[in-house]
Amino acid sequence: MLVEQQATELSDLSSNNEIVATEDKPPKATSMRRKFDPVSPYGFGPYPEVPEEYMKTVGTPSWMETKLFGFPPASREQELISRVMLKMW
Repeated sequence: MLVEQQATELSDLSSNNEIVATEDKPPKATSMRRKFDPVSPYGFGPYPEVPEEYMKTVGTPSWMETKLFGFPPASREQELISRVMLKMW
């Protein structure tokens, strides 16, 4: 009885009272920032969203250049400057 109760708590019952296991699937990545590492290796936290208009007028932020164009990784200072410029924009 206890096992049945636990199984019912952990799963859903279908229309004919069969136990159907449910599993949580991770959300699909839809934004541009999911194509590369979403967190700064220098401890600045997650990368901010970059509007397309920003990339057209100012250019690509340093953290995106590595994955998009194969450039060497940006230094700590370059990443910080890119973040400040994006924030000011």
